[in-house]
Amino acid sequence: MPVDVVIAPPLWTDMHESEMKLKMRVRRIKDGRDLRGGFAAFSSCFPDVCESKPPPYLPLSLSQPCLPVANLGPTRILPHLYLGSQKDVLNKELMAQNGITYVLNASNTCPKPDFISENHFLRIPINDSYCEKLLPWLEKTNEFIDKAKVSNCRVIVHCLAGISRSATIAIAYIMKTMGLSSDDAY
Repeated sequence: MPVDVVIAPPLWTDMHESEMKLKMRVRRIKDGRDLRGGFAAFSSCFPDVCESKPPPYLPLSLSQPCLPVANLGPTRILPHLYLGSQKDVLNKELMAQNGITYVLNASNTCPKPDFISENHFLRIPINDSYCEKLLPWLEKTNEFIDKAKVSNCRVIVHCLAGISRSATIAIAYIMKTMGLSSDDAY
């Protein structure tokens, strides 16, 4: 049975008011459903429209465990796209070995390498904080990465450690250019 609209009641403090508002909304909808119970209730009623069920337990941390930063050099993501750290970018020999001539710096503080020209360098001035907004910068970062690609060059995206900000930019680029979900791009 197709469902056009699903209304999940918000967490109002006054449940009586919440129920009254919900009933008024459902009456105005031809084929509405009262969805108390959140995703669990919805997925049991409509399993064919759900991609996955919630995990039976929540992990202690939503993020991946912190891993020690080893000096392994940059990681090749695509033939023209590398992910790395500040240490990688400042190593002229390592950059030359990998044929990397463009640098996308996702930080306020990491210095521009002396051997990279201004027109091959882009700084996105963001701090390593969950409060920072990367979305407004993604069009510019994607254009810069594509600029390197069409020039048959290689670009490295980096922040201090090459784990958070730069990885997010690389994943966003892959999502956009290859049409992948965040899970598939990761």
